Amino acid sequence: MWLEIMKSFLYIVLELTLLFVAISFVISLLQGIIPYNKMEQWLEKSHPFISAGVALLFAFLTPFCSCSTIPVVVNLFNLESS
Repeated sequence: MWLEIMKSFLYIVLELTLLFVAISFVISLLQGIIPYNKMEQWLEKSHPFISAGVALLFAFLTPFCSCSTIPVVVNLFNLESS
């Protein structure tokens, strides 16, 4: 019983670690391709409905879990400190 619990636990830890690393890489890549300031300026210039649509699209593309929110928040803190 304990062996199965440990196997499940280690499998989940490994899976979440890989997801975290992969999503962090993708987010960093996107921020390199599309700078935050450029996206912010584009969204401010466009119609509010278009801006909301773009924001909704990004929200649907990224799952709302710690695997995606932690890298986003960490990168936002890095932007503020620069």
